[in-house]
Amino acid sequence: MFHIPAHKNVKHPAGQVSGAPTKPLLNVRLGHFGPVVEIIDIPAPAPKADFEVDNQGSIFLLRPLSTAAYAWAELNLPEDAMHFGDSIVIEHRYIGAIVEGIVNDGLAVI
Repeated sequence: MFHIPAHKNVKHPAGQVSGAPTKPLLNVRLGHFGPVVEIIDIPAPAPKADFEVDNQGSIFLLRPLSTAAYAWAELNLPEDAMHFGDSIVIEHRYIGAIVEGIVNDGLAVI
């Protein structure tokens, strides 16, 4: 089962973001008494893809990036699939068919 984090509530496919996460930016400047560090929150861009595939040699990590991707994984991958952090562990012999299914269902993979 997947837990869909609140900060990943991106609507698909339009890419509209509600409650967009912020990404901290550090601004360092020289003040009267030395360096001053300011932390500025800027909105993070919406993901350009629904899934990210990471080749780790003998396995692939399939990481959902959007709400649509989490829903697709919930419906199409086994309930007992192994997870590594927020990624799903996929054997190399299955990754091609899984990516093909993702793309055929209208989602994007990077």
